[in-house]
Amino acid sequence: MSNDSPEEGSDNPIKCELIDTSAWILGLREGHPKISDLIDSLIANNKARICRPVILELLTGTKTEDQFRALQEDLDSIETLTLTEGDWKKVYELGFKLKREGLTVPSMDLIIVGLALQSDCGLIHADRHFDLIAELSVGPDADRVQNVLIENGD
Repeated sequence: MSNDSPEEGSDNPIKCELIDTSAWILGLREGHPKISDLIDSLIANNKARICRPVILELLTGTKTEDQFRALQEDLDSIETLTLTEGDWKKVYELGFKLKREGLTVPSMDLIIVGLALQSDCGLIHADRHFDLIAELSVGPDADRVQNVLIENGD
């Protein structure tokens, strides 16, 4: 699985990791030190990536103005991935393919998968949808998708 250094001999080493909201939430909470440490390491090594849908979900979950401002400042320091028009078309196609395979995935998750694919990033998450997408071989390769609940035993 992915970590902050690619496996030796890898044909396509992971240069960055897009961190999904599900992993961020666990990393920001007490009681998940391994996940917090993983995220901190990715940030420190400039390998963490974020996207606007994740920023939206995280900031709308804050409880106070101070929490909102502090988290926004922290997230602003992480490279933000965006989709081009061509990337959006790939996301539409991905959603169509998944639906034909019998899997309905939330639109935000489709966008996040599209961002990971277009940027050649791994995907750090705690959301079963991403595992299912990888299993169907229509999104990122399974070795580029890391479920922190499974990997870190939290």
